[in-house]
Amino acid sequence: MSKWQEKRLGEVVNYITRGITPKYTANGIKVINQKCIRDYKINLDFCKETLDTTNIGKKYVKYGDILINSTGTGTLGRVACSKIQNMAITFYSHVTLCRVGKEYNNFFIGYYLNSIEKELENFGHGSTNQTELNINDIKKIKINIPDLATQEKIADILSTYDDLIENNNRRIEILEQMAQEIYKEWFVRFRFPGREKVKFINGLPEGWEVKKIKDIVDRKPFGTLYKESQVKEYGKVIVIDQSKKDYIGFHNNEPSHNADIEKPMILFGDHSCKYKIMIRPFSLAENVIPFTSNDENLLTTYYLFYSINGIIQTTEYKRHWTDLTNKKIIISNINLQTKFEEKIKEFLLEIEQLSIINRNLIKQRDLLLPRLMSVKLEV
Repeated sequence: MSKWQEKRLGEVVNYITRGITPKYTANGIKVINQKCIRDYKINLDFCKETLDTTNIGKKYVKYGDILINSTGTGTLGRVACSKIQNMAITFYSHVTLCRVGKEYNNFFIGYYLNSIEKELENFGHGSTNQTELNINDIKKIKINIPDLATQEKIADILSTYDDLIENNNRRIEILEQMAQEIYKEWFVRFRFPGREKVKFINGLPEGWEVKKIKDIVDRKPFGTLYKESQVKEYGKVIVIDQSKKDYIGFHNNEPSHNADIEKPMILFGDHSCKYKIMIRPFSLAENVIPFTSNDENLLTTYYLFYSINGIIQTTEYKRHWTDLTNKKIIISNINLQTKFEEKIKEFLLEIEQLSIINRNLIKQRDLLLPRLMSVKLEV
């Protein structure tokens, strides 16, 4: 059995620093901020960019670097280990970078810190609105470390789960892009099946029309709303909020809405302009509006979703439902919509299945993580 030793993080890292406070621009080097770090991943979609390279110096993120959210509430102590390669990228001053010595496995150390995120949060100090985890606090964090070979084995086991999850996420992204591309090809570029026999009038295929969204939607009641403090990590019914996360958690009560593949429902984040189509039972957090087509003989809910997806984007913290419903969309003939729907269902069923697999993988990984890090499971 491998012998584990207790060390301070300051003994393990050979480089630790806070990031920069840049002047942001539209284009330039990406800057990782607190929002980018979640679920042991770095999401570059949340990055801002800067051309102010004079402040960066050595503060570029390398493969294997550990990033820790060091300021804020609710995000303090979140950890991610970088898999970024061949990209010049830096990080914000509210994030701390740790680079471990060669005698340690950086991903093992990252996973260990990930397993004690709650404890990291407790190291923070300051006001209720602005807690901070400073470099001296981070250096004092105690970690248990086995020999290098065991570190590598544990890191490999956990990385296998993360790699599977990431591969499934890429497949989901491709399927979503394929569905959106079919919509554009048929209903934006007008390269739909049978177009050669269709007459165009005023730039539109004969029989197609333009309508305001508010005249064609059926807004549904919210049902029971759930707060993040009321949901569980796992459960029967998924709860959707308006953030960029897929969901905030689960509950085991009756679902507020019973969507399925034959009766889908669209969700719109009123402040964030999040768009999502649901084909399984669900409940909602605040400020998420559920709706469908108000006449399936004129407009299918699937067609409606792809027609409005991304039609407006959030520009400020305000309600956007009125802005959305005042927009106009083109409505094709129902037969073509139905053909489109049959294609899209295949994609959405596969996306849903991959999402379920990922949630199970995350559950298994998260149950395994503390056992591996507490020497309860020999490798």
